[in-house]
Amino acid sequence: MALTMDASLVGPTLDVTVTRWQAAVASCTDLQPAIDLYKGRSVVEVSRASRHVNAPLHFVSAGMGIVPATAKIPHYDLTPVRSSGGLALALAQLQATPAQWWCLLSNAGLSRLIRKHADEQVWVALPGTYLKMLALDLAEVRPEDAVRVRIFTSLSGMEALPATLRPAVMPYDERLESIRGFAGTKADFPQRALRHFVEELNGTEMGLQTGRESVTNSLALYDRRHVPQRKRLDDSELKTLIRERWGSCQGQSSKLLRALRDDELVACEQSRFAQLCREVRKEASSSENIGAHG
Repeated sequence: MALTMDASLVGPTLDVTVTRWQAAVASCTDLQPAIDLYKGRSVVEVSRASRHVNAPLHFVSAGMGIVPATAKIPHYDLTPVRSSGGLALALAQLQATPAQWWCLLSNAGLSRLIRKHADEQVWVALPGTYLKMLALDLAEVRPEDAVRVRIFTSLSGMEALPATLRPAVMPYDERLESIRGFAGTKADFPQRALRHFVEELNGTEMGLQTGRESVTNSLALYDRRHVPQRKRLDDSELKTLIRERWGSCQGQSSKLLRALRDDELVACEQSRFAQLCREVRKEASSSENIGAHG
């Protein structure tokens, strides 16, 4: 069973809550290497890039701080991304931000890692939600260290960075989707961009400005893909659409998600869709009306 942030761990202050969480983590005995716990294409992409240049890999974890890939950790469920429950609910009760949580949990772990490796480049591939969580930590990166940092993220991710680190963002954009072997989803865009920089551009040999110019020149060979405008619906509206398409998609999650995105032109993040699909599937076991409008 995964370790979660339940009510018993939420203390009167953020400091107490972090201490209780860390004690709960320390008490876990069923441990696995981090590289075996973290899943998904983003992990596959960054692992491949790490092996390509023989560089140590670390994960940024809302529950564990900076985690070496080989470190043994418990199975846990804690993320800054969800809008409710777990960490989000605890922080709302404490009137604290994910950035404050991170600094206490990790002791400003990323800026410390950058200072520790004073003679090496440090490459960071993270979406905007995680860079926002690291905002206070990254504000501690000294200007003289910022030139050794390479950041792979979206435009919104760049906006979450302090001014000293924005020049460290490699200027990748949606044209990456047009490069064979590097197309994917928004969720794994930073890691795919990092792999392209490593494998196709040999970025380890470049200075900061040269690296940025190399990315710009590489992307100039490709056109921007047309991205359809997708409407945003609330959970109730999405579940209605899932029910309507259930029959035609044989209740298969992958087909349903594609139908919503491609046919209905609905914006739906994958984990949110998965949760709503589970709820509709549960309804299906006690109702004969599902898919009646499909």
